[in-house]
Amino acid sequence: MTQIHEAGHAANAPSGAPDPGQSLLEVSNLSVRFASVRAVDNVGFSVKRGETLGLVGESGSGKSTAGRAILQITPPTAGSVRFDGVEIAGMPEKQMRPYRRRMQMIFQDPRSSLDSKMRVSQIIGEPLEIHHIGTRAERRERVAELLQLVGLNPTVGVRYPHQFSGGQAQRIAIARALALDPDFLVADEPISALDVSIQAQVVNLLLEIKQTMKLSMIFIAHDLAVVRYISDKIAVMYLGKIVELADKTAFYANPLHPYSQALLSAVPVPDPKRERTRSRVVLSGDMPNPDNPPSGCRFHTRCPLRTMKDNPAICAEEEPLLTGESSGHAVACHFAER
Repeated sequence: MTQIHEAGHAANAPSGAPDPGQSLLEVSNLSVRFASVRAVDNVGFSVKRGETLGLVGESGSGKSTAGRAILQITPPTAGSVRFDGVEIAGMPEKQMRPYRRRMQMIFQDPRSSLDSKMRVSQIIGEPLEIHHIGTRAERRERVAELLQLVGLNPTVGVRYPHQFSGGQAQRIAIARALALDPDFLVADEPISALDVSIQAQVVNLLLEIKQTMKLSMIFIAHDLAVVRYISDKIAVMYLGKIVELADKTAFYANPLHPYSQALLSAVPVPDPKRERTRSRVVLSGDMPNPDNPPSGCRFHTRCPLRTMKDNPAICAEEEPLLTGESSGHAVACHFAER
């Protein structure tokens, strides 16, 4: 892609050595509270360079809040977020600014994330202006290049967001997120607001861009079939907690947590015979109020496994720890069978 240079700014954003095996992002004990609501509670994981972590769970599980807290859009209440070896949790905005060039977000609703009063070329070019990157001519060239990258004709830059379909608007949002050539993306349910016919196009686009630009990514979604396609590692959240964390292959071959098993059993199988005969894990009730989560294991009020065990009281009395990370497949459950 075209290289444009910073004008009027001292130096580029800090950058480490591009070691593929090194963790670009390390999150530990991350918590976010809104009054008495523990939206994110002691969450931890890492993302390597070029790796995609799929973050899944029901609405209200804390996925989006975790993503926003990592980018310091929503200030964390506690915990550590290390990006490229540097602690950014609680970092003052002036110091955080260079890192914002390297960490970008694709929001769930492209309509609300794009300024309706700005032309598309202005929307995509705005990050370049804010960070004083390139001349006007170089910025125009970069915008045209980004539009082509996401599959749009550069001539559409004169239009306004309302003149595009949902899928096209999301492509524009992706182009804006890529304007600063970031190392890391948080894609917050980037396809949930789109028609099914468009979802595959956007997912394929993200996968292509990830491979071309060697991006690291957190992909937040409900759809486990989509997450399987684009992710390298899976983290399952429930009521603000990570209950399972594993390599994609291990997770889909052998989900350990009963909540993960229920989520996977709800994914349709593209084979009518298998779909009719396979067993389903049906959860009872709704997710509890995050303002007053259950004691012990937060999932115990809906857990089908608990009723089958000899000592179910432990589930309500003792919170299970996320264990097994050294083996590559961690789970937080008293009765999970490895």
